[in-house]
Amino acid sequence: MNDEKNKTSIWSVVALDIIDYSKKTGAEQLELKKILDGFIHHAVIDIAQDDRLIVDTVSGAVIICSGPLEDALEDALFISITIRDEILNNNMHGATPLYVQFGIHLGAARVVKNSTVGEGVDEAKRIMSFAKPNQILVSNVYFEMASKLTQEMAQMFEKYEMHAHEHDVYSVRLLKEAATEEPLIPAADHVTPAKWQSITAQANWTYIALSLLVLAAFFALAKTVVTPVEPIITVEQPVVAEPPAATELTVEPNPPSAKEVEAAKVVQKKSKQDATVKAEESTNNPEQSAENTNAKTAESRAEKGDSKVESTWESLKDSVKKGTKRECTQAEIAMNQCAK
Repeated sequence: MNDEKNKTSIWSVVALDIIDYSKKTGAEQLELKKILDGFIHHAVIDIAQDDRLIVDTVSGAVIICSGPLEDALEDALFISITIRDEILNNNMHGATPLYVQFGIHLGAARVVKNSTVGEGVDEAKRIMSFAKPNQILVSNVYFEMASKLTQEMAQMFEKYEMHAHEHDVYSVRLLKEAATEEPLIPAADHVTPAKWQSITAQANWTYIALSLLVLAAFFALAKTVVTPVEPIITVEQPVVAEPPAATELTVEPNPPSAKEVEAAKVVQKKSKQDATVKAEESTNNPEQSAENTNAKTAESRAEKGDSKVESTWESLKDSVKKGTKRECTQAEIAMNQCAK
């Protein structure tokens, strides 16, 4: 069997490689390589040693299934799925996550000094480079041969859109149990722009926009309820009532009554009689000339009637205001208007 492996034959080739292995530290590389080697040996334990060959590489391994064609096809798929499920379980429960790419091809290969060469190995590695983290890709040749074995195997593959490759490539479906445990999306440092495009394409932007609007409205409502409303105080200018205009009070003197007028007339007549008597006496007594003159003045005033009475009243008031003393006339004495 070893002689057959040294010859160029058609084998099922499985290529495995740890993603971003060169970016890890030395301790991380040893840890990841140890975990992967353990999963590989656990996956091939049930396959006869003459029907498989494991060739270790720097960042992974190449597994050659060299048994009968049908067995080689089944063994390559079985080994790849077993290793993948072990990795997914490790990422769910282990402390060190592991991300590996898988590629399977059916082609010519041979082993030279513990190394694998040939078109089959190169094609398996090329297909592996297009795989997502923890994803298994198979070539079109392998798919056409494996899908003819059983109906169950044919249902395990789906067309993988890859425009960079000239041949059709197929991916191996995840089992329902494994799909619920671990998604194929790796850590943030392994996400490529093409993967982000596929993620955003699945998002429903209508629901996202509505959700943002609802959140904005809720935030505005909460802010309005929490913020206290300050009362508005309006200061108005007080209205000052204008004082009423001062009214001038004009005090008019009371006009003399009819009785006073009659009394004045009586006094006038009496004064005329007295004046006549005094005139006669004045001719005989020069000392009484002044009194006669005053009597004549009083008589002339009495003849002027009511107007002179009023002027006498006004002169009396003026004299009172000025505080001067003057001699009262006979008319003032008769009307009791002379201040004593």
